Amino acid sequence: MRVTLVGYTQAHWGNMEDETNGQWKAEGDGDAADLVEFAGRQCYESWNRPNPDTATNVGYIRNLLTQRHLSVLEHGSLSFRVSNASRSLTHELVRHRHFSFSQVSQRYVNPVDSQYTSPTGYVTPPLFVGDQVAENLLTRTWMDAVTGYRALLVRAEQRCEEEGIVGHRAKKMAREAARAALPNMTPTSIVVTANHHAWLDFFAKRGTVDADAEIRMLAVEMFRQCKRAEPNIYDRWTVEVVQVGRMNVEVIVNV
Repeated sequence: MRVTLVGYTQAHWGNMEDETNGQWKAEGDGDAADLVEFAGRQCYESWNRPNPDTATNVGYIRNLLTQRHLSVLEHGSLSFRVSNASRSLTHELVRHRHFSFSQVSQRYVNPVDSQYTSPTGYVTPPLFVGDQVAENLLTRTWMDAVTGYRALLVRAEQRCEEEGIVGHRAKKMAREAARAALPNMTPTSIVVTANHHAWLDFFAKRGTVDADAEIRMLAVEMFRQCKRAEPNIYDRWTVEVVQVGRMNVEVIVNV
């Protein structure tokens, strides 16, 4: 699985400062943390930072989080492209309804011949990584599915021809019918965008030891990139290693 930050909020710090007649000055260079502080101070017009405990950007955002004034975090967002993830993972990911998604279409793209798949062609569940017995079983299962998909694709194209359906429509209909043979380990790619309130909710739910292993690994990697991009917003969270049986598992915790 590959996780790449592809977009983020960039605020216009000059305009924000002008709007307060110079009373408020951005600490950063116009990132989402500046915008979050600006939006929060708008509620009380506390542009001159009267409270020493919240006079810094990080102190102000910490107070927002303590007071659960989380709606202010919705003014900034981050976008990621996730590639070579399993359809199982994306089925869980799209349940987060405050996110926005753009996923590769199996009606337009042949998923078993995509250039973005792993060398094995499928996505190995984390529990089975390095387990040769399981990987052999997965490979056989995947090859059977690929064989079935390709055979069904040929038959679907024949059916379209028999029904007088041709061209681009026939290709779409053939792929949508043949994909019934594909398992959850079929690789896919998706672009996902969310505001920082939604990202924190996602990390709280999916960064735990009880979360699905693949989506937990995704959450941990996304969290690391979120924290690098916006350290003041995510400074109260970190990644720790916990033991599950004999396995070491990375989780996201509030510190």
